[in-house]
Amino acid sequence: MFPVINLSLHTLYLFGGLWCFYCILLVYYRLFLHPLAGFPGRKIAAATKWYELFYDIIKGEGGQYAWEMEKMHEKYGKYCTEPLSSPLG
Repeated sequence: MFPVINLSLHTLYLFGGLWCFYCILLVYYRLFLHPLAGFPGRKIAAATKWYELFYDIIKGEGGQYAWEMEKMHEKYGKYCTEPLSSPLG
């Protein structure tokens, strides 16, 4: 049989709190401490991948993020902020 894992509610709160703290620190690092943080662009795009997810899945049919990146390049120049967890970031 499988071992029974007895996690108390306090343990789940602890791990949930640590995960939230990690996410906040990650966003802070991406916005202020990362070497590419000074590049122009939308800060929400630099902080998370949710911006890309919104344009690829939720807004319109198919991937719209490529068109949004084209608009950002027109507005902010050749080098603008992309999600920092992308292969280029």
